[in-house]
Amino acid sequence: MSNNDLVATPSSPQASRRRRPRRPDSVVSQVPASPAPAVELRNDASSGETRLRFQLASLARISDNLVTRAVRAYDRLFALDREDQAEVYLDMGKDLVQRGKYEQALEVLRRAARLRPDSSEALLAIGLLHLRQQAPEAAVRVLEQAKERGGPSYELHRGLGEALIMLGKYPEALQEIEAAVGLKPHVADDHYRLGVALDRVGRYEEAIRAFGRAIELAPHEVLYHQSLGFTLESAGRRRDAIKCFKRALELERPSTSPNGVAAR
Repeated sequence: MSNNDLVATPSSPQASRRRRPRRPDSVVSQVPASPAPAVELRNDASSGETRLRFQLASLARISDNLVTRAVRAYDRLFALDREDQAEVYLDMGKDLVQRGKYEQALEVLRRAARLRPDSSEALLAIGLLHLRQQAPEAAVRVLEQAKERGGPSYELHRGLGEALIMLGKYPEALQEIEAAVGLKPHVADDHYRLGVALDRVGRYEEAIRAFGRAIELAPHEVLYHQSLGFTLESAGRRRDAIKCFKRALELERPSTSPNGVAAR
């Protein structure tokens, strides 16, 4: 692909229109109604990262089936150092994850990891992406690599804990979740996961305290009350369990105030 296939310079007679890329018959390519603003390419290395960021910012304006092709082209178009390239690819990968473009994000994040093999940040992003894709085994494998290369991280411990719970490895999950709670003690969902892991290893009284803390932080979460009820029942506290189940039902079917607004 030539430079003119991606951007139109002000001096080009075709600057007012974007070329339609040639695509296989099986792929439908859509040209946006409003093309991205023209960006003049310069040879000075100092502007390399800025120019690439402009190009990546305009990437959202082209059709999705050109994303991977464009990313490969940027490698050839710009001569950034490895640190700058890794940072740009990492930012772009995270943005693609937020937009739900998981396959493209995975390719971009892997590029960032190859450019910075000593860094854990790209590996962490890849592991969390695997979690979004409901692939806990892959998530654990990559997050363990990130753990070897980086220091303590809340996102790392939390991601590993969640993946290990999905795999049913509760003793290992317990260690990671406890580490996450130690770093950020005011996240209700982490206390809930801690309660789940403690319940699965038979430490019911500790699980009851963890679920209770989750409810203190998020009192209207139905699942927290239900889980506390099940653990109380396992601990032989049936009356307390029934109270939790009743409260969960109340939250699922909130009463209605006279003005028609649901009240909690």
